[in-house]
Amino acid sequence: MTARVRRKFTILDGMILVAAIACGFAIHRAIPDMSGWGILGENWLGRNARDSIRAALPFLLMLTLGTLVMRLRRPRPRWRALARQPGTAACCATVVPIALHIGLYADQSRIRPGNDALMGYPWFWSLVESGAASAGLWVLAAWLAMAISGRRRPERSWIDRLGRIVGLGWLLLLAFSILAPRQ
Repeated sequence: MTARVRRKFTILDGMILVAAIACGFAIHRAIPDMSGWGILGENWLGRNARDSIRAALPFLLMLTLGTLVMRLRRPRPRWRALARQPGTAACCATVVPIALHIGLYADQSRIRPGNDALMGYPWFWSLVESGAASAGLWVLAAWLAMAISGRRRPERSWIDRLGRIVGLGWLLLLAFSILAPRQ
């Protein structure tokens, strides 16, 4: 039996986290102001839930990608053990539906070569927001499947805990998207 090698927090991990948060701030700043797009008669809870989604989504996206990059760095557990960790499962379960949602539902006529302001378009962020709700469902499904099958093997490390916190963030985003009315 081999001894487990746990990777300690390094300067490179800190740099990846800082870069992820900085990218989250940059994307948050690039999101167009859609405060006037609300539905007439929208209640206070729905408006605040929608605003919370728009505020948290860029940071959750970037933290998910950063956590996944840090988790795949060496030394890491074997692939089979890595797939059983809830933090890694949450990050992988989040990336897939958002990429699929954007890829399947993006209007190809609006994406043109040389279009440098892609993230400034409101239709792009509405796709990302609707993909975020399905990402929360995917995280919930992945965690339930791991729990039911008995294959959930959390690691007592900072990186798996960070992945679980990111997964909880996606579940909170799912709850807020249920409260927010569709535009």
